[in-house]
Formats: sequence, C-alpha cells, structure tokens
Amino acid sequence: MSFKSVSIKLTASYLLIVMIISISFSVILYRLSSMEIGRGLSRQGRILEQIPNDRIPEPLQNLEKIRQEQLVESNNHLKTNLIYFNLIIFILAGAASYYLARRTLKPIEEMVDLQNRFTADASHELRTPLTAMKTEIEVAMRDKNVKLSDTKQLLKSNLEEIGKLEVLSNSLLRLANYDGVNKKKFGE
Repeated sequence: MSFKSVSIKLTASYLLIVMIISISFSVILYRLSSMEIGRGLSRQGRILEQIPNDRIPEPLQNLEKIRQEQLVESNNHLKTNLIYFNLIIFILAGAASYYLARRTLKPIEEMVDLQNRFTADASHELRTPLTAMKTEIEVAMRDKNVKLSDTKQLLKSNLEEIGKLEVLSNSLLRLANYDGVNKKKFGE
C-alpha cells in the first residue's frame, strides 16, 4: 500500500469526523432556530389576535397567511445557509485534512525510505565478501593442479572475508541493540 493511498484514507477519516460533527451541529441549529422563529411568529399572532378585526386595515387581514409564508421562507433560507456553510466546511476541512495526513505520514515515509536504503546497503556489504569467497573457491575447484600453498592462501583469504562479515554482522547487531535501547529509554 502506497503512502498516497494511506494519506487519502487518513484524509477521508478526518473529513468524516469533521463532517459528522458539522452536520450534527447544523441539524441542532436548524431545529433550535426553526423553533425560535415559530415562537416569534406565535407571539406576533397572539398580539394580533388581541386587536379587533375592525381595527386591522384591509391589506393586513391575511396576516396569518403571510406569517406562515414567512415561517416557511425563513426555514428554507436557514436550510440553504446551513447547506452552504457545510459545503464550505467540507472543502476547508478536506484541504486541512489532506495537509495534516501528509504531515503526519511524512516522518513515517522518510523512516521507511531510510530503512529501505539501509537494507539495500547492508545487503550489498554482505554480498561483496560472499561473492569474493565463492569466486575464489570456484576457481580453485576448477584447477585440477591446485597446490597446497594455493589452498592455504585461499583459506587465508576466505578467513579475511569471514572476518569482514563478522565485523559487519556485529555492527548490525550493535545498531539494532542501540535502536532498542533508545526506544526503551524514550518510552517508545
């Protein structure tokens, strides 16, 4: 799995959390605001009911119908504003989530790259002495007239290569132990 796909999954997780919170608050805000608008219009209605019909001018006689239309219009306007607000939050949260996901994963990606480079270098360092030993042994085995002195020289050379391998493996073990000690020391 690539770090790009992991970044996208992490971004989607962050975005999902933000949008759940945002939409939840929007629903609560819509319900509370609708109730307040309804209460305000109800208070107006009670006040208008106290006024005798003969004192209300002709154009205002359909006031109840106008108030109901205002209630529907206000609720629709509130819904539209909340949808736009959530859309803006979605865009901003998406950008911020992607930035934070990349920033969170960057040290891990760098560590994996370093580990891969180290593994390749260590592999190369291990192969070099092994290849030299193998080549020397194969050449000596093909020579039907190999002398004892040549065989001793070959064994001495192989011992030198084995010594290099021991030094390299001991260094790798020290490095692994050093990393383990640091993790314990720093509580990782």
